Amino acid sequence: QEPTDGTFGLEATDQVLELRTLLTVDRVQSSSPGLLVVHEGDSGSAGGILGYLALIPGDHTDLEIAVDRPLVDGEQLSLMLHEDTNQNLILEPGTDLPVIGSDGHTESVVITVAVPPGTPDIRIHFAAQGNEAWDLISADPGLEFVLEGTAVLNPTLRLTAGWRYHIWNESYASHPFELLTIRSDGADVALLSQSQGGYLEDDPAVDFVRDVAWIEDGDSFLFTMTPALAEDLTNYRCSAHRQAMRGEIVVVDPERRQRT
Repeated sequence: QEPTDGTFGLEATDQVLELRTLLTVDRVQSSSPGLLVVHEGDSGSAGGILGYLALIPGDHTDLEIAVDRPLVDGEQLSLMLHEDTNQNLILEPGTDLPVIGSDGHTESVVITVAVPPGTPDIRIHFAAQGNEAWDLISADPGLEFVLEGTAVLNPTLRLTAGWRYHIWNESYASHPFELLTIRSDGADVALLSQSQGGYLEDDPAVDFVRDVAWIEDGDSFLFTMTPALAEDLTNYRCSAHRQAMRGEIVVVDPERRQRT
């Protein structure tokens, strides 16, 4: 492959992750439309594609790029610039080839990520809309990772088995958040709760620290979607406004998770 016409540059460094699905890139230069691609790295060689970000021409700094699976401590990744051949902002493997610099090498850099124990994969921000509904304000690295459909009021959440979640409930004082299941008789059973001991919190058969790892910190909480939780979880609600402020939860396997 011949050197790519234009001016290109890529700067990224090893980093400690705050979310296991989100990377930061210090600087990218591209004189033409391009794609910044995250490859699985193996001793510096580019492997499978984990995510990408479309670029307009220019000099970009402090970029964030999402990846499709949680990264692990010590993992190597290859960040590589690709051409956007059809200028459609979509990565087309085999068509959008790596950018080749004047030295004959790809415009790429290998980084290593550090993941502290307990680091969440997804961060979700909820607020109450009066006493009538939950409002899904945002999700990192993106709403497409958690939203089933398009509604953001009492939305249906699509959560992934085995992933760890951080939920910020800014309306916690008046609207404690609960994860629940619905019994065969139609009654709600709280599994995890900001206002009371949920069923899984009280179940002595659950090794809570190792498994769900429920952590409350004021208006925020963290939990892991363990097999026990994934098997029973069907809904969420406000413990004070149980009928108006509630929604469904769909739990999917990591292998079948697709961003919408």
